[in-house]
Amino acid sequence: MPEGSLRELIAQGLKVHVDSEFHILSYLGEDLPGAINATPMEPEDISDSLLKTCGKAKPVIFDKASQGNKFSLAGVQMKFSMKEKGGRYNLSKGDVLGDWIVKTPSTKHKFLPLNEYTAMSLAGLVGVDIPEIKLVERDKLDNLPQINLPNEKHAFAIKRFDRDDDLRIHMEDFAQILVKYPHEKYTSANYENIGKVIYEFSGDGLADAQQFARRLLVNILLANGNAHLKNCSFCILIRLRHGWLLRTISSQLVSISKMRPTMRSTLVKPKNGIPSQWRILSRGQISQAFLGERLNLI
Repeated sequence: MPEGSLRELIAQGLKVHVDSEFHILSYLGEDLPGAINATPMEPEDISDSLLKTCGKAKPVIFDKASQGNKFSLAGVQMKFSMKEKGGRYNLSKGDVLGDWIVKTPSTKHKFLPLNEYTAMSLAGLVGVDIPEIKLVERDKLDNLPQINLPNEKHAFAIKRFDRDDDLRIHMEDFAQILVKYPHEKYTSANYENIGKVIYEFSGDGLADAQQFARRLLVNILLANGNAHLKNCSFCILIRLRHGWLLRTISSQLVSISKMRPTMRSTLVKPKNGIPSQWRILSRGQISQAFLGERLNLI
C-alpha cells in the first residue's frame, strides 16, 4: 500500500482519511505489487460465521471512484506506475499494467532522480543485479496529476520486475515476509535476519547470499541509510515441482550522505546493547551470518 504523498494524493481523490485502509485497498486492489488481486466481496457473500467474529462490524459497499491513480506502489516518495510506448510514458489505466515505476523530482531533496540513477548505476557496475533504469525528461510524462514539482528536468524510471507485459510476477518485500508493519521497516529486524531468510529459502541460497553481501557493501559505500525492509524483496520467478524459485531484488539505492548526514542504519544487529550503529565484520563473520553456522540470527 502507498505511504506518504502518494497515499495522501489517492485519499484526497477518494475523499477519505489517509488511514482508511479498506477503502483505499478496495480502490487499488486490482493493480497491487506482485501477482495478487484484492477485489471487494458483495455483502451477501460474507458468511454469518465470519461476521460473528467481527463483533458489531457490518459489511459496507464503497462508492466506485473514477480518479486515474488506480495502482498501488509502496514507499513514501511520489511515484507512478506508467506504460512506456514510443519513448513516452503514460499513467496505466483500466486493465493496462504499467511496466515502469517513474519517480518525479522531490520538493524536499534536490535532484533526487539524478541521485538515485547515479547510485543504482554505480551498484550495477560492481555486480549488483539491478532492473533497467533510465533518466526520463519530464515532458515525456503524460497525464500526470496536478502535483507540485520543482524546476528540475528529469524523472527517474526503473523497470518493474513484477510485470512482463500483461503477466504479473509475484513478489514480497521483507516487511511482508517477516510480518512487519510499514512503520516497523527500520527497527523490527536486521540484516542478519534478512541474510538467513535469503540463504534458506532462495532458489540459489549461496549465490543470493553473496549478492546480498555485495548490496550491503554498496549501501555502506553510498551512505544509504534507507535500505529498510521494504526496499529488499523476494521475486517469485517460476513454480517448480517441489517449491518456488526465489530471487532477491534491490528496488532502491540512494546516497543520503548529503541529505541526512547523521542518519545511521537501524537494521544492523546491536553490539553490547547499543543499536543503530554500523559495526565492522570480518569475512568469516559475514560468512557465518549468512550460512547460520554460529550467530543467532532470528
